[in-house]
Amino acid sequence: MVRYCETEELPMLGFTPDADFPVINAEKGIRMFRLSVPRAAAKPGAALRLVSAEGGSRPNMVPGLCTLVFACDPARRDDWVAHARNLPYIVPISGEGAGRPFPVAVEALPEPGRFQVVVTGKMAHASMPTDGRNAVSAGLSVAESLLRAAGCEDAFVRFYQSRLGFETDGASFGCAAADAVSGPLTLNVGILALDERKADLTVDVRCPVTVPMSIVEDAANSAAVELSATLHGNPGHGPLFVPESDPLVASLLAVYEKSTGAKAKPISIGGGTYARSMPNVVAFGPLFPGRPQVAHQADEYLPVDELVACAEIYLEAFEVLAKV
Repeated sequence: MVRYCETEELPMLGFTPDADFPVINAEKGIRMFRLSVPRAAAKPGAALRLVSAEGGSRPNMVPGLCTLVFACDPARRDDWVAHARNLPYIVPISGEGAGRPFPVAVEALPEPGRFQVVVTGKMAHASMPTDGRNAVSAGLSVAESLLRAAGCEDAFVRFYQSRLGFETDGASFGCAAADAVSGPLTLNVGILALDERKADLTVDVRCPVTVPMSIVEDAANSAAVELSATLHGNPGHGPLFVPESDPLVASLLAVYEKSTGAKAKPISIGGGTYARSMPNVVAFGPLFPGRPQVAHQADEYLPVDELVACAEIYLEAFEVLAKV
């Protein structure tokens, strides 16, 4: 929703109904990358090995499911199935589900000497990873526990546990940062696709608006060197920041306060909106404060009464911005 100017002297002002009320004046920078990691062949006679793992569907979502397949001596398979069923998998961080075990299903597969582990987490938007429960992180925690019990190890699993694990701030990965405008950096492992030849790991990072995104690039390059991996990525999206004193933000805040009767301050988010596509545009609604955040989840919805309220607010905003 944009007002286009007819002359070069007039500014263009606009908003996009792509996020939350009251007004979003700061959006973190976004950087996604994929590490393609070669995997060494298992040692001859290894008691247990991880042969495949899949989890996640989009980089910008916390994975809700991870499926792992292990191979072992056929004579010991039932022992390992029983062992896997009895391992506790706990989230060692704050946030939703902290201290509760992940649901884990273990079953023997038709092929001799193989069994499957399915770990269930909770999906959420990658910009708020602590709102979810990362099934990939839990799945590789399962793998690490089983391999350690078997006296085996996997270089990729070891790297994941030491440099990523359940962390969402990038501390062990080497890119933790924060600022007063937009808060801490967040890191989400969104997709894992692993087989016996390689592991592809896709990561989504949201960088504070005043922090150079080069810290993410440096950390990713360091990981690629450590793993002898190929790093794939794109330049990402730079941050957005419009001060509260700016006429656009001040005008939209005034409209929101008049329409709702509630005093308001602009907010910052880790998500990316369409506001980045044009100058002098910010995100303005449609989610009201206190309402459930269902973006990028199953059954997204907005109640009819809130849609009507949005229409009234947006009509007023058009009138006000036309006079700025």
